[in-house]
Amino acid sequence: MGSDIRDILLGLVSAAVTAVLARTTQLLRRHRIRVETARRYPIGGAYISTYTDVMDGETRTVRDIVHIDQAGSTFSGYSKNLTTGRRFNIEGRIVNAKYLTGSYQGDQREDESTGVFYLGLDLLRSGQIRGLWAGYGAESASIISGEWNWRKMAQINIEECTTSSPLLPSAATLLNDALGSGFVSIEHLRELCESDAGVVLFATDDQGRIEGISTAYVMAEAEKSDLEQKLAHAGVVRPNVVGTRMGMLKSSAVVPRRRGQGIGLRMVNQRLARLEEMGCAAAMVLAWDSGDRHSSFGVLEAAGFQRVAELRKFWREPEGEETFDCIKCQGPCECTAIVMRRSLYDFVPDESIADLDRRRQRVVRFTR
Repeated sequence: MGSDIRDILLGLVSAAVTAVLARTTQLLRRHRIRVETARRYPIGGAYISTYTDVMDGETRTVRDIVHIDQAGSTFSGYSKNLTTGRRFNIEGRIVNAKYLTGSYQGDQREDESTGVFYLGLDLLRSGQIRGLWAGYGAESASIISGEWNWRKMAQINIEECTTSSPLLPSAATLLNDALGSGFVSIEHLRELCESDAGVVLFATDDQGRIEGISTAYVMAEAEKSDLEQKLAHAGVVRPNVVGTRMGMLKSSAVVPRRRGQGIGLRMVNQRLARLEEMGCAAAMVLAWDSGDRHSSFGVLEAAGFQRVAELRKFWREPEGEETFDCIKCQGPCECTAIVMRRSLYDFVPDESIADLDRRRQRVVRFTR
């Protein structure tokens, strides 16, 4: 009798151990598959996203930030419009090691927009994911569809300049190569670094090499008065420059190999954050269109800027005064300045961009 009970107990223990080992083996296998999938198809991170949508009866291209958290072959995250703040929650999975498929839904209860997407992984090695989306659009109250393209944001660091930074010569060279010989000097950048009203940001790689440079400052009263007169002359009613603590996003350039990777947007976001900290109620840009596909207008509009006016031959200096050689005009600059503005009262640094900079996770397009 005792022997029979002992045999039964040993059998139960053996079965339990076998079941635990089988379950552990199954979990380890799933974990190994998840790890291998994430290694072979690393889709986690932040992307600059463009998609076609219908707004007010017109088809438009919209720029968003997409942030993806990956768990093996499944993923979740969100897409956020930096201009409107509108956000969609995303979830999906990798299928047959070739595609991403999943769904999206409006983040707010009152936003009934919902749909699906199907994106290819054939360009993943170059940091791109492309495909299609389709769904119900609450704003148009209709079924719509279009392209949806993601481009991974560069893994770079953005740091504020110091007067002793060894990168100042490289930064000045980058701006002059991008905008024209003699546009900026090392001394000017150093003075901007020293000024309580100035902002100079460097984008660097993990070896500390410069990948981008951008500047901003708080406008002086004389400059605001001069700009307000020019805007009024251009037909702008109530420019509202004078009487407002106004920030100016000035020059920006990124090395060619980093174009289109979201660095420009990150540097705009960080400059706005610094100007807001410095007490500015609004920010302006005098944007110059280089004519290439990496124009900054899309970046600036994605960051909430709106066009105010065009000022022709804005950078032309009076005869006899020293100027720089514009790379577009091949001599003294005759270009038009596109004046853009955004309020900082409602400015909130985008959380996905802030996360990237905390984790150390770029258009040459220029603003003058």
